[in-house]
Amino acid sequence: MIVFMRSIKNNNMNITCFYQPLISNSEITDFSKDSLELIKLWVKSWSDNGWNPIVLSLEDAKKHPRYYEIDLKDYSSNLYKYSINGPEYLELCYSRWFAYACYDGFWSDYDVINYGFTPEDSQGLMPYDPVFIDNIGSCGFATSKGHELIIEGFIEAVNKDTIVDNILSMQEKHKQNKDISDMHINRRSKSPIAVNNLCCDNFSNDHWRIASLVHYHNGFWNHFKNSKYKTRSEFIKNERPVCNYL
Repeated sequence: MIVFMRSIKNNNMNITCFYQPLISNSEITDFSKDSLELIKLWVKSWSDNGWNPIVLSLEDAKKHPRYYEIDLKDYSSNLYKYSINGPEYLELCYSRWFAYACYDGFWSDYDVINYGFTPEDSQGLMPYDPVFIDNIGSCGFATSKGHELIIEGFIEAVNKDTIVDNILSMQEKHKQNKDISDMHINRRSKSPIAVNNLCCDNFSNDHWRIASLVHYHNGFWNHFKNSKYKTRSEFIKNERPVCNYL
């Protein structure tokens, strides 16, 4: 059992993540079961480095005053065109931004493990609003104003086909697979989001073994898994355990 923590808003030491289990055939998926183990590691790693971890859920997202401005159940909308990960998963990806927007401050995915990034280290990021500290937005900082820009981006994408068409056109130009997601919309042309690569999710070399923040991204799991480990949490516990960095 994990503890879903809460704390006072506007505390710069807060770090939020979002978790909502994926259900398939009335059962929690193996992905979500391992997510619970990852959250335990996430809570410990951020807490050990001076942060106040807060685990948010779909219930929190629905409290945001603009949550129902988009029908996230409409899987035929622009938000889900050519989705690689499936609409049920992507629906939760969009929902997490509404949950994050209920809190000023820092967020991260629950598979971003902290090996030494303190609140003091984050001070230089606060002039940016919002700011992503990796390439795909797995962690970052925003005030309510910054979060509003992110949410506006999704609303705009729903209502303007040109936004999604431009993303798909850019992907075609770079010979990438067609895919629309929350992160593709956030990184679209003229996005207000600044990118500062402080979080490592590149497992083609050993930099992740010394980085202060490591994103054990499920999409990159094949880059670093082997026959010894069946899950990301098992890999972390053995290859770069949180307990070594108390």
